[in-house]
Amino acid sequence: MKFIIFLITIAHISLFSQKTRDESPAILSLGNVGLEKLNDVEEKKKFLDTVYVEKQRIQDYVLKRILDNAYELYNSGDYDGAAQVAKKVLSIDPNSEEAKIIANASGSGKAAGRISYDEQLQKSLSLYQKGEVLEAYKLMGVLSKLSPNNVKARYWYKKMEADLKDYYITKAQEAYNANDKKTALTMYYKAVEYAPKDDTILANITQIENEMRQEKVNQKLKEALDVYASGKLEESYNILKEAININPADEKTNKLYNELRAEIENKYVAEGDSFYKKKQYSMSIKSFTKALVYAENPAKIERVINNIKKKMKDEEELKKKKEEERKRKEEERKKQQEEEEKKAKEQGKQSDSSAKDDKSKSIITEQNKKAAQEHWVNGVKYLQSGDYQKAKEELSIAKKLDPTNSDVDAALKRIDQILGGGQ
Repeated sequence: MKFIIFLITIAHISLFSQKTRDESPAILSLGNVGLEKLNDVEEKKKFLDTVYVEKQRIQDYVLKRILDNAYELYNSGDYDGAAQVAKKVLSIDPNSEEAKIIANASGSGKAAGRISYDEQLQKSLSLYQKGEVLEAYKLMGVLSKLSPNNVKARYWYKKMEADLKDYYITKAQEAYNANDKKTALTMYYKAVEYAPKDDTILANITQIENEMRQEKVNQKLKEALDVYASGKLEESYNILKEAININPADEKTNKLYNELRAEIENKYVAEGDSFYKKKQYSMSIKSFTKALVYAENPAKIERVINNIKKKMKDEEELKKKKEEERKRKEEERKKQQEEEEKKAKEQGKQSDSSAKDDKSKSIITEQNKKAAQEHWVNGVKYLQSGDYQKAKEELSIAKKLDPTNSDVDAALKRIDQILGGGQ
């Protein structure tokens, strides 16, 4: 916008400093401003559309100011200057009828400054009689400016201007009958410029705008239903939202919108419940959070999410307590095991001492064999239950009581293999 203001300022300066200067390069360079900063294709398209409108508006503004200078030059007798300015305008806009008339009227040599007003008046009036009011009005406007004192030209110019309302109304009705509502609306807006309080024109504008708006809504509805049929509920929902923005009062759109919103909400609620039952709490929260976007009663969904978070916290604390209890029991078991091992060692020492005091230690008594057998049985039981340390302690005692017992040796060997990682 700053650049556009700058360009208009330059246009003003150029008109005072050099009346015939060509402004088109500056105007045409406007499209390059800021485009590289846009990424989205639609955003670029909208930007370029806006730039085009601004360029056209600025060009029309500049050319009008240049033509005003051409009229001044013509009326002051500088026909060559007027012709040069008109040709400059034609180099920018070759379709400018106003510039063509000024260039022809200015002429060159003896013909300079000569123009058949009667001929041009008749041409304008002929166009007017044929119903081509706008063309006649434009031509009569040029004649009025080239000859400000021509009373007849001024009279018809004002009369034609007064008839422009009916002209644009006729064009609007023709366009509407041809189902070209956009053109019809444009024509009615032009007509209202000449009759701003005409209730009929305003009513027609309102009617066409409503019809065009409803057509857009219907198009969006069809698009939304097609997308819905393919299973894309949320995309369909967003399209319906666009339709409501176009016409918030459309009952059908609002009804479909609310039904689809409830369907999407229920889908995510059911999904969240399913995850909750499986104790997949994080996934459940994600689903309920999605449901929150479409919830008719957001507070209810928020309470569900908060309850799940509380459930997660409670279960985490319970898990922590169970782990602490497990560690405590493990420590108690280890402590008890250490005490039993210590007791077994003390018993082993006592057995060794007794064996040394025994004068006939090479002779194994029946009592020792019986005790060894009992320790062997206990060792086998521990071995079978997987308590290898206890089994080894019992079998070691049996070995000391009866070194000749091969079953004890075999059991001790098996334990060593197991503890050593063997099979």
